Amino acid sequence: MLSQLLPIAIVGIVAYVWWGNTTTREKALVAAKKACELANVQLLDDSVSLKKYRLLRDHTGSIKIARLFTFEFSIVGNERRQGFVSFVGTQ
Repeated sequence: MLSQLLPIAIVGIVAYVWWGNTTTREKALVAAKKACELANVQLLDDSVSLKKYRLLRDHTGSIKIARLFTFEFSIVGNERRQGFVSFVGTQ
């Protein structure tokens, strides 16, 4: 019985983590666009990429997934600089 439930549980956990990463990545892209707009710089490639993924305790002591996304922007158009967007949980 347990050997039949284990693969289903693993697939469920993988799907949950993948879904969480997808929605958080979309939020990170929106945050990067807003940051670039406020700083009057150009977001390059219109994308963010996941750089770091780890478990972390938040201010209440609960364990959350922490994600660090990077993006590239340009001030004058011919040089690339790197920016960061950080999420703990979904915030």
